[in-house]
Amino acid sequence: EEVTFLQRAFHLSREQLIASWLLWDTGLRTYSNDIYTSEALRCVMHLHNYLKGSWHEKRQAVVLKLLERIRPKKICEIGFGTPQAYVKAYLSSRQTDILLMDYEDSSLRFAEKVLDVWDRNWRKRIKLTRFDLNEDVFPEGYDAYLFQDSMEHADNPSAALKRCTTILKKGAHVLFSLPIEIEHPIPEHHICFKTESEIFDWLE
Repeated sequence: EEVTFLQRAFHLSREQLIASWLLWDTGLRTYSNDIYTSEALRCVMHLHNYLKGSWHEKRQAVVLKLLERIRPKKICEIGFGTPQAYVKAYLSSRQTDILLMDYEDSSLRFAEKVLDVWDRNWRKRIKLTRFDLNEDVFPEGYDAYLFQDSMEHADNPSAALKRCTTILKKGAHVLFSLPIEIEHPIPEHHICFKTESEIFDWLE
């Protein structure tokens, strides 16, 4: 029902979804960040979050478990792509405010429709805002900041990370999901890690 609603909301055919799915999954080194302007692709990204046993499902479970340990009152996710499982979980709890930020308008439009399906009153707890990792000032006062495979898309990820650290309040947590690309880095990624230790070195 959710997929049918999203198809109708964005006038997407089954064929468009299949084509976007195949491009995203098999054309990894053939496209640029421009692919993310497509609402068909947003729908495909959203569907990936439901794949049992997939990396997308596992990442969401890890993030939700970490957030349950942190117990933040305010969460800010930068480059959210599509609303993740933790957003749905916190919508039902009604105890946490969430700011979802993304550079692409397609992400914001898609999120509105998904959130309408999950909870018609989502605007009481969730705010959607456009954000440019390269230029905009990070919002202050949040207990948890999430970068789920988004920081590597900044033109200068190290500069973006430094700008983020300057606004963190005491006790704030920052959760990262960063790609390890042993061979053939993805072209639209502006930083590359071959090992987990390289990631920790960069963060430090």
